[in-house]
Amino acid sequence: MAEIANSGIYEIVNLVDLNRYIGSAKWLSIRRRQHWASLKKGAHHNIKLQRSWNKYGERNFQFRVLVRCRPQDLLLYEQIAIDALSPGLNICQTAGSTLGRRHSEETRGKISLRKMGSKLPPRSDEHRQKLSKSLAGRAKSDDHFAKFQQGRADRVFTADQKDKVSRSLKAAYQEGRHRRDRPPEYRYKIAESLRKNARDPEVRKKLRKQASDAWKRLSEEDRCAKMEEVRAARKPLSAEQRRQISERQLGRPMHPNAVKALANANTGRKLSVEHRKKLSESFSKSWTAERKAKQSAALKAYHQRKKEMVHSH
Repeated sequence: MAEIANSGIYEIVNLVDLNRYIGSAKWLSIRRRQHWASLKKGAHHNIKLQRSWNKYGERNFQFRVLVRCRPQDLLLYEQIAIDALSPGLNICQTAGSTLGRRHSEETRGKISLRKMGSKLPPRSDEHRQKLSKSLAGRAKSDDHFAKFQQGRADRVFTADQKDKVSRSLKAAYQEGRHRRDRPPEYRYKIAESLRKNARDPEVRKKLRKQASDAWKRLSEEDRCAKMEEVRAARKPLSAEQRRQISERQLGRPMHPNAVKALANANTGRKLSVEHRKKLSESFSKSWTAERKAKQSAALKAYHQRKKEMVHSH
């Protein structure tokens, strides 16, 4: 019963034009003092009520209790009172919500200017560590990852945005805020994800298009400089790396353009004695018993087909 005695629905009535403001409070006496204090200071949150107060003065306003009820029923009875009395001093016509409130163009402009350029203060290292610990190990659903990837794929950058991002990244690397060196575990995860996605034809198509578009955007001078930079940074391959590359390339058919380019590069080329010796040794090693048996079977099948063709004619 004590809660019902203290909480309820109230109205602030202008005794001159009978315009009113309707609200609800858990403690009616405290809310009345809060309203009067804000109105006297000229800092009330309701601009309509404040202007009416400024025009007619304190003596023409009265605080009245309409209904006393439990705190959990405040919004229900407040909405009933608003619908029944249609108070002209209420900005919002929905109890407990800002639904229906419309800002003027001037107010919208002020809000926009206040929001523009506002940045959150930089987080301390301690704050970052706490955030990292709280988020570590939190599992994300497949649907979450799918939506995230789709959002990144659908995002389209303008030329100005791309230029801005490029300049900011260059500055970050030059100032040391970003680094390209990564721990082995990080590199291993990236390599595994790339190997997995590299088998997908759609992914390969998108990557080729992105690389082609990026290369076309470069000028001829930038392309030459980029190639020189890549050649200068390229380290010589070790014997083990060469062996691994050779094993991966065995049995893989070459693209016709690659065959043509290789033939043009080797036209008129003279091999040294040492080079010829290495080619002979590698050819001898690759000529295994299994390969000899396949070659012999292929030759026998060829000669058999040739004899059948002769007899048929």
